[in-house]
Amino acid sequence: MFLSLLIGFQQAIIVINFQLNQKTIERELCINKLKPQMHCYGVCQLKKRLKDAEQANSKSTETHHKVEMLQLQSTDFDLESPISQMRIRKQIHQIGFYASPHPKIFVPPPSPGSTKA
Repeated sequence: MFLSLLIGFQQAIIVINFQLNQKTIERELCINKLKPQMHCYGVCQLKKRLKDAEQANSKSTETHHKVEMLQLQSTDFDLESPISQMRIRKQIHQIGFYASPHPKIFVPPPSPGSTKA
């Protein structure tokens, strides 16, 4: 990701590098350093570097790779009925969920203060 950001800001990086090192570029790399009346101040090197970067970017964007593709379709289907594979399970006993016990079976316990005669 960092590399893609550098490629995107390549021209800005070149200009910033030029501004930071302009005196050195003017003194050592400028083509017109012997012609001060042109007032180049190393801008020729800046233009050259920007042009080189633009050419490098255009070369990288022009690169296309042809990819041969062979499309295959598989029409092999397994048509088995899922119902035939299911097991039918029967419940042996029925589980009932009752809200209250059957009244004939349930006899409440005697209360502590009552006596049965």
